[in-house]
Amino acid sequence: MRIDRLTIFNHLWAIAGFCEWTRWKWSETGWSWMLLVGALALALYPNSVVCLAALAGAQVVFTTFAANQPWNHGLFMALMNLAILASIALPLYNSYIGTSREGVLVYNMSTIEVFQEDRRLRLGNYLTDAEDLDEIEDELGWRPQDSEGIEYSIAPGPDANSYEITATDETGLSICMLMPAKTRC
Repeated sequence: MRIDRLTIFNHLWAIAGFCEWTRWKWSETGWSWMLLVGALALALYPNSVVCLAALAGAQVVFTTFAANQPWNHGLFMALMNLAILASIALPLYNSYIGTSREGVLVYNMSTIEVFQEDRRLRLGNYLTDAEDLDEIEDELGWRPQDSEGIEYSIAPGPDANSYEITATDETGLSICMLMPAKTRC
């Protein structure tokens, strides 16, 4: 099993869920089984954000509708748990989005290699001076799968047998690759 921050956090939250279930069960409150199911699921699947969200949701729903509570401490704790979950989940999600954007750019740039090699076989050199996608398409016939909002340019590499391709998406993420070595500039 992989141990990371999410796993440790989920284990701690599962223990808190068991404790909360015990407290409500002792008070003979109905529907406390929701907390037990959520805590068990989280203990069995510690890498699951879905189980974490389910337990947090069960805590909020259960403590909101629990009877005879002058001050709903459980609701406050459940909302704090949701805030902690958001503080973990949002950076992970943003990192995932950034990684996927970078992956699209790198994949699209790697597909130009076949067109450049074809040009080198026909004309003896790579295209090394193209400022935009239209110019690249005119010279090589290359058009990436997903090019909406992405700007491409080709510049000379450090030697005559290489070239640099740069892609910049609409968010400002820019990747430069030295080809045909397929390394970052």
